[in-house]
Amino acid sequence: MTSISANKSILILLALLCSTLANAITIDTEAIFLAKLQPQVKIPDYYKIYNVRNANEVYQALNKAHQVGGYAAILFADGIYHLKRTINISADNIMLLSTSATPVNTILRGNGMKSTKGVENLIRVSGKHFVIDGLTLEQTGNHLIQIAGENGAINPIIRNTILQDGYEQLLKVTYSRKHSDRFSTNGLVENCLFRYTNGIGPNFYIGGIDAHGIKNWQIKNNIFENIASPNKYIAEHAIHLWNDTAHNTIKNNLIINSDRGIGLGMRLKKHNYNTHSNFAGVVEGNIIYHAKNNHEFADVGIILEDSPETIIRDNFIYFEHDYPNAIEFRFNKTIDVLISNNETNRGIVLRNHAQALIINNRIAELTKSSLILAIAALTSKAAVLSQ
Repeated sequence: MTSISANKSILILLALLCSTLANAITIDTEAIFLAKLQPQVKIPDYYKIYNVRNANEVYQALNKAHQVGGYAAILFADGIYHLKRTINISADNIMLLSTSATPVNTILRGNGMKSTKGVENLIRVSGKHFVIDGLTLEQTGNHLIQIAGENGAINPIIRNTILQDGYEQLLKVTYSRKHSDRFSTNGLVENCLFRYTNGIGPNFYIGGIDAHGIKNWQIKNNIFENIASPNKYIAEHAIHLWNDTAHNTIKNNLIINSDRGIGLGMRLKKHNYNTHSNFAGVVEGNIIYHAKNNHEFADVGIILEDSPETIIRDNFIYFEHDYPNAIEFRFNKTIDVLISNNETNRGIVLRNHAQALIINNRIAELTKSSLILAIAALTSKAAVLSQ
């Protein structure tokens, strides 16, 4: 291990020196996130670079980048950018980066976390090979980022970014059932922090990542916190993949105090997919923790609904609230599933005629110490691998 890696590991462990308040564990997720930041993606030599310092320069740079057909990087100086209209990325090969590579120093802010009459996304991507790295996104009426799979937005990369305080799902991926050849493939969401900073969301129609039609994506080494509904209904999952999603990997994420952790598929009265709600994929090495707090809709950790040939393995789920199940697999299309080597203090439960092979799982009375050690191991490993 290099000295930089060792220092990051120490910072992570310090962040996990937590206090016990009302029998809950307090974890400094921002400190963990910053301690394991990865090197910013490099700008290819043939890209045009635009340096910006204010919102007007952002829109000017976007226009120039689109006029030359993409292959451009927009570098944001440190500061707060009040963006009154959506950043639309329709050209291919556009990068949004911060000059400092430190997301807390460079903030793209929308018009507020509030209901709007029209669509109000902070960033909408319809071009291929989009990259965002090292920024904070916040305060918008709909989504912080929408990836439009129906427009061919493939190979997006979202790294080292804070997505917080959006009025709806923080990252949304869309597709069209009418055009089955149009969906987002080979995306990467890595080392990001998704959260609501007030400890709870603004309404029930929220989620961390809500993705439709994606295939062969990797969602790994991220942190999700407080994806929780304040009233009426349960919030959507911290990570939810459904409607013709297939062969995606959800790995080594930390999910804290969110109504539902990870969901693959969704059973509705009238289905919205062409082939499967979700098909295959791996949910591996994630840690899901929920305190006994004021979140009235605290629910399951991992759930499969009409999701065949899916693997759930090596996850750690620790609940202090009263919901009885850590992992659920539901409905008759959920077959040929493997659930193995998971560690949890709640049940692994079959519902509605699903089928799965369940082997080598440990259901036990876990302790706060075991949770802290699991988080330290997960996050320290991520920091070491980034070097």
